Amino acid sequence: MASRPDPAMPQSEGGRKKKFTTRSRTGCFTCRKRRVKCDEATPACRRCTIAGIPCHYGTLIPYDNVVQPAKLKPAYQAAHNQRAQSQATRERRIYKEAEPPDWDHLQAIRYSNFQNLIQIDLTVINPMRAAGTGSEEYPEFTPTMGPYITANVIVVHLGVITKAYGRPLIYGEGSELTQVWKSYTLCLTKIIALVNSCFQVATATSRESAMKYMGLLMFMDFAVESKLWQAHVDGCYAFVQSIGGAQAMMDWEPATPPIFRRFLRGSTLYNTTTPALRHSLGYDNYTDAQLEFFLRDEEDFCADRPFPVQQRIILIQLTRLRHRIATAEIKASSPTLTSIITGLYEQLHDIDLDDWAQSLPGFGFSMNLAMAEIHQDAIWLYAILTLPRAAMLDWARAERQRSPLGSVRATGNAGDAYDNIRTYYTLKVMVSVRRVFPLLQYPAALNWPLTVVGVAVTDEEDRAFVDRALDSLWRRPVGAGGSYLVLERLREFWPTGKTEWEDCFYEPTPC
Repeated sequence: MASRPDPAMPQSEGGRKKKFTTRSRTGCFTCRKRRVKCDEATPACRRCTIAGIPCHYGTLIPYDNVVQPAKLKPAYQAAHNQRAQSQATRERRIYKEAEPPDWDHLQAIRYSNFQNLIQIDLTVINPMRAAGTGSEEYPEFTPTMGPYITANVIVVHLGVITKAYGRPLIYGEGSELTQVWKSYTLCLTKIIALVNSCFQVATATSRESAMKYMGLLMFMDFAVESKLWQAHVDGCYAFVQSIGGAQAMMDWEPATPPIFRRFLRGSTLYNTTTPALRHSLGYDNYTDAQLEFFLRDEEDFCADRPFPVQQRIILIQLTRLRHRIATAEIKASSPTLTSIITGLYEQLHDIDLDDWAQSLPGFGFSMNLAMAEIHQDAIWLYAILTLPRAAMLDWARAERQRSPLGSVRATGNAGDAYDNIRTYYTLKVMVSVRRVFPLLQYPAALNWPLTVVGVAVTDEEDRAFVDRALDSLWRRPVGAGGSYLVLERLREFWPTGKTEWEDCFYEPTPC
């Protein structure tokens, strides 16, 4: 008896030929990938049942997991083996397409407790970030959370793909990622429209929402190798200035928006790994008192940046000093510069680290103190690496009778003296980071010290340690792309034999 022909695979004069159709978005992923009609039966469609292969609906998983059958019928085995061999030779894993951002707005409710998805091995992070609210409860889902949830889902999906590729993605690359980039672009476009709509309404709620959406744009840029993140930072500061500047943020009722504090905390650190002439200057006219108000009110202990507010302010002042020297506002040979450097050094070492470490829960007293000491030395190593050598030598000669420079030779040949000071602080930071890194529950807290010492080290073993450490931070479940971007700069910088900070960070790099 003749078998009934399959309507999806009609006969033709030239022999049997598969008919390709427009890809369905409701069929199973196997049929969609093969571009054949799916009867959408559950739990498995007819085609997958006959072929003896797994049938999947609506799950964001790698395609290579979809087509791996436990057992195939003989008629399909040869074709499957050929596909598997072809896929094994590919340099990149092909990931299944992401659903459009607005596949179903109610689907976002599944991710309303998004933080639950990222607490894989970061048991220390939740209580630290909950300290500001006094509660570890997560916010309930509201319609206004839709853009945040959508963006987070896309960013997490991109994070999985970038870690599979072994490097950050460049926007638009990879024909297999076409739908991912469409989803990403559509989400960005919607958020930009929301920012513009918030600008049109002069209320506190709309203004805070505008800052939140600009923060979300920056967050999405970090998911790919994009240079637009700094434009969002500058845009937020320009918007704040237009509504009254720092004073307006201090007078905000009932309290300064947390998103503004996060912007300030992040952008001040990003400027350290940005060329001096390309700094974001939106906070440049903020006084030390205003900076302390914003940074301290954010919480004196931050798991990502675990060091005292006073140290953060000195770091900001050193970075501002870099910009003033680069723009010739202060001459590199000016005695005033040496006086400023000496004053900042004394302020840095006058901070009571024991009191800070004791007053906060954080990682516990011993680890809090270790983190504060590491950042203290890393901040001054940053000063040595970024400020003019002559000025740093003048400071060292004036301070060599004081601890800890009494044993450091800062006389004789200027090059040798500078190298002695640089080596002294490099070793201090490197030894401390090597000791503490394996002990931290949240090692991302050492991201910035690793960045600084990575520029300073010359020993191949130390460079290998920095390489492994930054790579491991990026590959963590919630590892940010900044760690890998810094590592890319270092890997490019190390073989050149150059030693200057801006030889490494020649363009803005979030850290």
